[in-house]
Amino acid sequence: MALEQALLQGARRPVTILRPCAIHGPGSRHPREWFFVKRILDGRRAVPLAWDGESGFHTTATANIAELVAVVLSQPATQVLNVGDPDPPTVRRIGEIIGRLHGHDWRLAGFPGAPRGGVGAHPWALPHPFVVDMTRAGALGYRPVATYEQAVAGACRSAVAAAKAGVAFPAYIEAMFDYAAEDAFLAGSA
Repeated sequence: MALEQALLQGARRPVTILRPCAIHGPGSRHPREWFFVKRILDGRRAVPLAWDGESGFHTTATANIAELVAVVLSQPATQVLNVGDPDPPTVRRIGEIIGRLHGHDWRLAGFPGAPRGGVGAHPWALPHPFVVDMTRAGALGYRPVATYEQAVAGACRSAVAAAKAGVAFPAYIEAMFDYAAEDAFLAGSA
């Protein structure tokens, strides 16, 4: 916030700072969706999820960011705006959406509390959902152009293509695929 305030106070022209959350879209260098897509490609039938799968980090489609940019460009002002998808899904819902998108049936095995070691960790892992207020953007006339469910297919296809091309994803995502630990946990909780 200090950086934002310094930028806003020193602005000689209108400056809008956008605060997106978990950005998803084609070409993402941090494709959180890979957490589920890789498991589908690997034939996983169950996914343990900490905090009962009810945590979430407000998702933001690149299409919605572009829409808000268009609104802001038509009404220059010095301001800070949150941007996120309408009705942001929980991690359980994200898993259901991506599973359905790929025709994959699985059990999303939520359990109470924090991840156990790496088991149950996921890229949206927070003890409680984090959702931003979109009131100020809405007051400017911004209307989202896509829900998470409508926009996520492009992010999934892009992640698959990047993986096939040998693109390295961030280490925090790659560290979430300890299937042996997951299998042991799931066997013990069955």
